[in-house]
Amino acid sequence: MKIIIPTNRDKVISTESFSTELFLNSEIVSHHNDKADGNMGLLRQLYIEDDEGDEDEHIVMLDDDLKFETYCHLSDKYVKSNSSDIDRLFLWIKSKLEEGYVYVGVSNRFMANTKPSEYEASAPSMIYAFNKSFLEDNLIRFDDIELCEDWHVALSVYECGGKNIFTSDWIVTDVSSGKGGLELSRNKGKIIKAMNKFKELHEDFVSIKSKSNGKQQRHITDLGMTVQWKKAYKHGLSLST
Repeated sequence: MKIIIPTNRDKVISTESFSTELFLNSEIVSHHNDKADGNMGLLRQLYIEDDEGDEDEHIVMLDDDLKFETYCHLSDKYVKSNSSDIDRLFLWIKSKLEEGYVYVGVSNRFMANTKPSEYEASAPSMIYAFNKSFLEDNLIRFDDIELCEDWHVALSVYECGGKNIFTSDWIVTDVSSGKGGLELSRNKGKIIKAMNKFKELHEDFVSIKSKSNGKQQRHITDLGMTVQWKKAYKHGLSLST
């Protein structure tokens, strides 16, 4: 299992909490940034294609500015993860990929305490893992779209009936101000263009409506977007049976 952290920051915040062993098994990558020119879909796809010929078909991608929290059963709340907690998370991800899940995700903070420990067909957060061969076999590519690329890939997997699983035993949030890193490549125009492209690619499961002060990726777009994740997965399962 390879851990990839695309970045253009001088310091990768995510790895501050990693144990030494996990840090050494991660790959912090920035060498394609100039080629991608802010196109996040292309950037992620280039890093996947760097792995061509690599026998390890499991890839984890995570943002470069994350804070990890772990659910504490005694206090019934989330607490800051230590390096051991984070290692357990990555071991859980690895085990699920080895069990045959083709997409593995981690909950974000929103409503995490209402979710079961393990669940399926959800929006991706800032860390997710996938089976590279499944994406290739089903012609699923990050660079089909410039932004919203992680949502596009997850929804495409569900539409194909890909076996997926998420956990709420850990959650991730970003700790950056939003000024810096890959955030610099985003603007309102690009985000709206990507939202429309995302809807075009997944017409049956995505809707966009006007919404006063609606936000996407920290930018006010005056739009709201609804994605029917579970409906897409149910549809994919019906095609594969």
